[in-house]
Amino acid sequence: MPLEDTENAWLPFWSPDARSLGFYADGQLKRISLETGFVETIAEMPNPRAPGTWIEGDRILFEPTYTEELMIVSASGDFPPRPVTEEDPELDMSAGHRWAAPLPDGNRFIFVERDYSLGTSSIRLGSVDSPESRVLLPRSPVDIESPVVRGEYLLYVRDSVLLAHPFDPDRAEFTGDPQVLLGGAKVSGFSVSETGVLAWVPARDEDESQARLTWLDRSGNTLETLTDLPSRVGSPRLSRDGRYFVFNAKSEDLNDISTLYVYELARSTFRRIVSSASVIGTRSPDGEKIVFLGMWIVDAGGLQQPERAYPAEEGSDVVEVPMDWSPDGNHIAFSRFEGSNIGIWILPVGEGQPFAYADKADGRSFISFAPSGKWVAYVSNESGRAEVYVDSFPARGTRIQVSTKGGSHPRWRRDGRELFLAVQDEQSELVEFQAVDVEETDGGLKFSTPVKLFEARPRAWNNFYDVTADGQRFLMPILPDLAPRPIHIEADWKRGLAK
Repeated sequence: MPLEDTENAWLPFWSPDARSLGFYADGQLKRISLETGFVETIAEMPNPRAPGTWIEGDRILFEPTYTEELMIVSASGDFPPRPVTEEDPELDMSAGHRWAAPLPDGNRFIFVERDYSLGTSSIRLGSVDSPESRVLLPRSPVDIESPVVRGEYLLYVRDSVLLAHPFDPDRAEFTGDPQVLLGGAKVSGFSVSETGVLAWVPARDEDESQARLTWLDRSGNTLETLTDLPSRVGSPRLSRDGRYFVFNAKSEDLNDISTLYVYELARSTFRRIVSSASVIGTRSPDGEKIVFLGMWIVDAGGLQQPERAYPAEEGSDVVEVPMDWSPDGNHIAFSRFEGSNIGIWILPVGEGQPFAYADKADGRSFISFAPSGKWVAYVSNESGRAEVYVDSFPARGTRIQVSTKGGSHPRWRRDGRELFLAVQDEQSELVEFQAVDVEETDGGLKFSTPVKLFEARPRAWNNFYDVTADGQRFLMPILPDLAPRPIHIEADWKRGLAK
């Protein structure tokens, strides 16, 4: 039975008394009473990443992003969102707090601290009364997910294996060594009821589920799949002459370190440029330089050591993600992450410090220079939904909203007469690619209504696709079509414990 006034809802979660549901929709955190059908907006929530955790006292714990502290908000509007954990100053901006699991007392909770750059996890104890937390399981190079307290055990997934760790919820201490459940079968997710029924979904083989860089035409037909590249590829960026593209790939044997490569299309060969904790690169118009995460610049041949594009601020915890290089080579556009302030910044190449172009923009911003260099397309989430806008450059003028029903990742055709958009469906993993005709008028631009080209299922992270100069071919990491995985049920998860 559909619930009224819950259009575009996703990531639902129950209240403790099972009389209400929390959910996200249209950039907001909401609740609905199952008795009256009344829907209330609790807080603005542009980029939710996981279901909330509704705890006693009509409070909700939630994750604003993968790389921030946990937040708490009153489900009845008694107080606005505020941090309920604090970040470890020893970790960089790629670390975050996830998967809040309440303890029976209603005030304390278990959570996971994940450092996505280093590939480490720890389990910590938090409290709604203080942002300070205590380590329960020290940081180690493993992937820990989805803790939940059931009786005298803490269940969680470690490197895709479900574990039951003896745990005293009153003292909040582990009391023994963890035991492997399900015979060590790999799981991608699980849920366990208060009565002990365990539901779980088997994980896919990693090689089977890896995306491959693929060329598609304007109808979404596969033209070529580049099978000779490393696995876990992403963020392809074509050079302006169309002879090369930059891409990154993560390697399991390097502790999840990313490597930046250049691929030469004529010879179907690629070479390593630089390795780092995370690299997302874009090439200069002359093809001689590549700028990557942190505003580091390296020569395209990979023969010299990377250098900072401009002097870094002392003690700064800012994260800078390059998005595009202007056609004349004089400016680099990047997203600047500083706490909750995420904006679009511009660096004049070789001329000192960057300046803010559109501060407090959407979380990734995805700015793209028009071929003329007089306009930029970018993403803003200020309306509660990601939309694509175009504005003048370098001075801002009267911006124009180009997308009509959401949009992101704008890309220009080389002659500037067409703009491409991506509209992501977070629930299905499908991305709709759209085209917008662009007409230059006296002193401005005129845009048509976006037209759907095709749908695809790419690994949609960061700058996940690019378009050839003529707008006829799209390059992106495409996920394979896989057989559906059934949910498995175990009537009593404790049957798997050693006697």
